[in-house]
Amino acid sequence: KQLRESGVKEREIQLIKDIDEETVNNWKHTIILKFKHTLPRAVHGAFAFNDWDGAMKLLDKYLKRVEGKG
Repeated sequence: KQLRESGVKEREIQLIKDIDEETVNNWKHTIILKFKHTLPRAVHGAFAFNDWDGAMKLLDKYLKRVEGKG
C-alpha cells in the first residue's frame, strides 16, 4: 500500500513481491535442510518430511493431537 501511495509502478511492486517470495522459499528450504542434517540418527525417522509443507503438516498433526489431550 505504501509503495503504491508513494508512486512505485505496479510492475516494480510485483518484482519486489517476487523477490520476497523467492527469498522466503530459499530460507524455508535452508532451514529444513539444516534441521534434518543436525538430527541424531536415532530420531531422524520421527521427522518424516523433506520440505517446509511437509514439516508444517507434521506440526499441525502433532498440535491437534496435543490440543485434543488438553
